[in-house]
Amino acid sequence: MTRRSSYPVTSFGPELMALLIKGSQESVLVPCTDAKELQYLQMRIHMLRGAMSRERHPQLEVVQRARTSRQWKTDPDTRRQYDFTLLVEPNDLRFRASIAAAGVIVDEKKMDDLLDDDAAPLTPIDPSTEPNLMDPSDAAHDPYAMFKPRN
Repeated sequence: MTRRSSYPVTSFGPELMALLIKGSQESVLVPCTDAKELQYLQMRIHMLRGAMSRERHPQLEVVQRARTSRQWKTDPDTRRQYDFTLLVEPNDLRFRASIAAAGVIVDEKKMDDLLDDDAAPLTPIDPSTEPNLMDPSDAAHDPYAMFKPRN
């Protein structure tokens, strides 16, 4: 049985990272020469994301905001495929027009504040409870002492 190999982030070109970062902010079309190159480019982008996730890379949240999709045209007569492109764009970009048509106005400054990592925690600290400061190794305060074997 072979072990699945995993590449470190350093084994990927900085161009892939730059493509994902730009794609998280706006649409980017990358022309490819053929279907194999298109497929391989998308695969390498997914491999980079996996490596970033395993290594807990600081830019992971930024690159996860981008999605990729393969596009090409087909000649109806010969059924030959041509004009291969990889589209890298923000995840929810395709809904922007529909949301605007519904009357939802987005203030970019406020949205940036909401998406910041330094935002307030979702569950506030309950002021009516005190933190447990007891030493867990103290046998006198061990709540599981009655379940442990006695020597």
